[in-house]
Amino acid sequence: MSCNTIFLSKFSRSVSLWLRIGIVSLSTILYFCFKNANMTKKVLVISAKNEARSQMAEKWLNYYGRKHLKVWSAGLEKGKISVLAQKAMAEAVMDIPEYQSKLLSSLNEDEFDFVLCFDKELSEKLPLIKGNPEIKVFDVPNPAIVNGDEQVKLQAYVTVCNAIDDACFIFLQEKFKIVSENW
Repeated sequence: MSCNTIFLSKFSRSVSLWLRIGIVSLSTILYFCFKNANMTKKVLVISAKNEARSQMAEKWLNYYGRKHLKVWSAGLEKGKISVLAQKAMAEAVMDIPEYQSKLLSSLNEDEFDFVLCFDKELSEKLPLIKGNPEIKVFDVPNPAIVNGDEQVKLQAYVTVCNAIDDACFIFLQEKFKIVSENW
């Protein structure tokens, strides 16, 4: 129930009386008016297969933006989450073993405030997303294309993990000022 509904309803006289005689405070009324209001923003991190970069971004955004965001990641196709992505995130003390690759069409949500894409090539093929979201594209290389032994490949994923960490933090700082200017 919104504030407007409360104050315009048949209970508005009661609320007014409660305020006048001190049974309830204005802050209590405002708390109940806004406690269920949708103050969080919905973010979709989209990728081709939801195997690495989008999974990393989902975790970083959930970590930094937990008070401001609901985050989903999904791919245009369903892939398999990269073990090297999981290892790179574990090195950053951000475990994602429970994460699964998801298809965009399988999400229950279909309207978002922001759509983030960490693949510049994919950004030109993004489907139409409801809700008129702000779309932000980050040019982060695909670590899966790196050749070499296991250690070289892991280092590529760690580098991408760090770049995505930085991009997510900066995005949240710009949009929500998650760190105080006085800090």
